[in-house]
Amino acid sequence: MEILPDVKIELHRLLEDRELTSTPLLVVANKIDLEPHATEPQLIKELNLDYIVDNPWIIIPCSALRNTNIDEVVQWLVRQADNSGKS
Repeated sequence: MEILPDVKIELHRLLEDRELTSTPLLVVANKIDLEPHATEPQLIKELNLDYIVDNPWIIIPCSALRNTNIDEVVQWLVRQADNSGKS
């Protein structure tokens, strides 16, 4: 989990772009089949997600290896694509 500080810096750098204001944000927490893995509260804290108020965000824990929550990730992406076409 030593990568999280770098992820946080890049995420917040992206979110400074005015063109991305209100763009939904999906955090895919992959590799939940491995220990240790970051929990949702850890990700919220480490990435400062609770301070992101202009962009709706969601964390979906998944395991590509075990096919856990992959459908939820795809469904979320499809919903966001459908919603962006309506604006």
